[in-house]
Amino acid sequence: MRDMQAEFNRTYSAFHLWLATEAPSFCSTNVEGYRVYAFTQTWSDTSCGFGGMAGQAITEALTVVFRYGNFAAVFIAGRFAYWLMINEVENFREDLSNFNMAAAARKGNNYITRYPKIAEVV
Repeated sequence: MRDMQAEFNRTYSAFHLWLATEAPSFCSTNVEGYRVYAFTQTWSDTSCGFGGMAGQAITEALTVVFRYGNFAAVFIAGRFAYWLMINEVENFREDLSNFNMAAAARKGNNYITRYPKIAEVV
């Protein structure tokens, strides 16, 4: 059985580190102001949406979205995936309500067509 609390704690720590070192300067560093959405998401391979070499096995991963006003940062499987400005992304609210966020990989996935104005991708 997976320890979802431990996975969330690792993701939350990664978010703190990202805020301190890589986040855009307009991001609030006050983590108490963020809304947090956490859910498991199913991926078609073990890359969990990051692309590259991966095993061909259905894989569940914890997806965590940190939202502050019009800004959102998405972490998948404990790794930073991308950030975006919500008002520039038509499908974001629908994807979040369906617990189905776009993949982080540039090629072979749908973030370009679903999130055309995405701000940053790993």
